[in-house]
Amino acid sequence: MNWQLGGKHPTLAMGPGTSIAGQHDAQVTDANTVRVFNNNEDGNNQLGYSSIKWIRIDPARRTARLVGATTHPAGLASLAMGNAHGLSNGGVFGGWGSSPHISEFSRSGELVYDATLPVGTYRAYLGAWP
Repeated sequence: MNWQLGGKHPTLAMGPGTSIAGQHDAQVTDANTVRVFNNNEDGNNQLGYSSIKWIRIDPARRTARLVGATTHPAGLASLAMGNAHGLSNGGVFGGWGSSPHISEFSRSGELVYDATLPVGTYRAYLGAWP
């Protein structure tokens, strides 16, 4: 079944907190959940802090429900780019796009690592150093 999450013509009823704007790096994390880096900007204006969101899709009911969200404790707002990827320990790691940070969060959403970079990043990944 095809569906559209957000945008000008969504096919799903968007539950509280599921709005996304200027999103990047949407990834399906299980059969019914999408993780997305939400820039939270509409191309002209920053609408609030950027975040990483997990949204559960119910295609039969045609609904979208927020099941998790993480924002940076410093309240970062990224006008462009950004990503988040899941870690084997259940945490998440990502880059904050035009806000020059990379961060790791535990499964419970606690910030466990953060670095400030000289410039923003399009994508950031955590991996073993050779």
